[in-house]
Formats: sequence, structure tokens, C-alpha cells
Amino acid sequence: MPAEQVEDEHVKRTTESQRILQKAREKARRKKKYDSIKTRRDLARLFREQEGKDAYEWQIDVAEDLILGLDAVVIAETGAGKTIPFMLPVLLHRNKFVLIISPLKILQEDQVNRFKKIGLKATAVNGDTYSRELQKARQLHDLHTQTHNAILTSPEMCFEHQDFRKFLRDDETGKRILAVIVDKAHCAAQWAGDFCPHYGMLNRLRALLPVGTPILATSATLSPSALTEVCSGLDLDLDTSFFLNLGNDRPNITPSIVEMNGGKDYAAIGPHLPNPEEVHSRAALPKTIVFTNAVKKTQVISRHLRLLYPNVRGAIDFLHAHRTAKAKRRVMKQFRKGKIKILIATEAAGMVLGLTLFFSSVGKLNRGAQFSTRPSRLVE
Repeated sequence: MPAEQVEDEHVKRTTESQRILQKAREKARRKKKYDSIKTRRDLARLFREQEGKDAYEWQIDVAEDLILGLDAVVIAETGAGKTIPFMLPVLLHRNKFVLIISPLKILQEDQVNRFKKIGLKATAVNGDTYSRELQKARQLHDLHTQTHNAILTSPEMCFEHQDFRKFLRDDETGKRILAVIVDKAHCAAQWAGDFCPHYGMLNRLRALLPVGTPILATSATLSPSALTEVCSGLDLDLDTSFFLNLGNDRPNITPSIVEMNGGKDYAAIGPHLPNPEEVHSRAALPKTIVFTNAVKKTQVISRHLRLLYPNVRGAIDFLHAHRTAKAKRRVMKQFRKGKIKILIATEAAGMVLGLTLFFSSVGKLNRGAQFSTRPSRLVE
């Protein structure tokens, strides 16, 4: 599609979304004496009081959209502030909560901490917190008796755990739920097959919740085809939903493709890293992530690179979903601080670091345009 046509389509979508939002405001004003100006002013004030800075207009738009009960899709780069729009409504309505579907436990923990930092009550419901009968009973009691503002969970918890599913269908829960958030929504398209079949069941969420409960899908990378899959999988109608695409173009990232001599040609990584003879300290290594599509390969490649760089073995590590929560936190912390310079990770683990993949195996390695990145895809 020509650039001019893409731009025209974007403007058309943006204009239509504003029309849909305005129509919802007018309907709420007639039925409930809703005051959009006051609501937006209150949302902006509460955020400023908690964060000491102003929310963007688009964040307030999406937050108001959820308050009005409209479905929404938000596409924006990592670090743009996609979490803010679903924090704002429960800052305003403290007796309500949002149900956040998140693909990884460690991401759920991270979101819980972010909610708590701005004075909101949040909890994660997953295999770790729900594993033992006593823990399960205590958490179910807390869910029913405490006023949480955010509940972080996974698709499998919603569909496979009878007690939690019963909680979602409870009348009191229905009165309190404000919206469902499907974070990292591209997973609904990429993971809905054999890898994580429960992602293919997310359209059933509507049957567990009151009619009219809005769904917000957020992602940093949704191609047109993936967007179609996500909307189909979540039962979202873009003609009646608020749609916002802030773009995710990275002019400072230049991809390249390098041919490998088979799937075990780990030497193909070498040309993208410094000469081992010139590396005597971790400072000589550029911060690098090598993505692979198999858990076992993260360890194999890590071992290969540690042998290649014996002087800086401790600066090389791996990350995948099967590592313990403690190990994941350690690796994340050390990578962010620069103690780990080369990280070998699976796609799922990459999301823990706030990385969204394109080409299915190349990472988006930065949050700002001040860095220049050259990702390479190695192909057989």
C-alpha cells in the first residue's frame, strides 16, 4: 500500500475513533448525565497527583473510552505508556477493578508492582499463587472480600480453574469489573495454536462477564493481518471500537539477514560480536540479545559464547520461561544494569524485558531513538 494511502487510512481511522468516542459521550450524557469535561479533568488531576506529570491526551481518550464501555485497540511502541490508560479509570473509580490478561507470570508481577506504586491495589492470580489448597482458599477469600483495582492473570486461569472462573461469573464481581485488558495482544495471534491454545479461547471471556464489559487490546507490534486475527480472536469490531495506532516505526533500527549453515551453526553469531582476542573486560562487549525459538538452544548458545569469551564468562547468560522466578529477576536486573552484556533469550522471555519481536526472531532492542541498533536474522 502506498505511503499516502496508508496515511489517509490512518487519518480516517483516527477521525472515526473520535466520532465513536463522542457518540458514546453523548449517549452517556443523555442516559446518566455523564460529564465528559469533568471526567477528563479528574483523570488528569489524579494522574498528576500520583505521578507528578501530565498524562497524554490519547491516554485520557482511551481511559474515558473504557469508562464509557467501548472496546478499544491501542498499538504503540514499548515505553509509550500503554499501561496508563487502564490505570486511570480505577484511579477515578476505586471500587472497580480491571482484569488484565498477561502472558507471563513475571510480567504479571511487574504490573502488580506498577499499580501498587501509584496507590492502587493489585494482585496476580497464577499457578504460583494458586498452587496449594491453602493458598488458593486464601486468595479466593481475598478476591471476594478485598477491593482490588487490578487482577493480573492468564487465559488458562480463566478457563481451566473452576473456582476462579466461578469468581469471574459472580454477580458481585460483575458489578465491580470495569474492563478486560489483553496486554501483549499479539500473543493472541502468535500463540493461539498448540503453543498456548488458551489464547485461542479468549473470545469466550465475554460469556463469563456482564454484557457490555469493554475489552482493550494493547500491543507494540500488530501488523494488519495480526490485527485482523486479534480482533477475530477477541470478538472485537473495529467499526464500533476506539482504535489508536501511534506507530512503531524505528528509523534507528536497520535489520539484516544472514545465512546460516544449518540450525547448529552458532559460529554465524560471531561476525556480529567483537573479536574474542580483543575482549578483556565486559566493557568491550556491546549489549546484545540473541533470540532463539527453543529453550534448550538458549543454554547451548550461552555455553558456546562463554567458551568463546572466557575472560567475561559472567557477562553472558540466558533467559527462558522455565527458569525460576528468582533467576529471571536476577538476569533481568543484571542485564538492565549492564552486568550481563550478552543475553540469549526465547521470544517469551524477551517480553519480560519489554522487548517485542519482529520477523519472529529479531528483537526490538531499545525504547528510545537515541540509540542505534542493527538487528540481524540468521536463517538456514
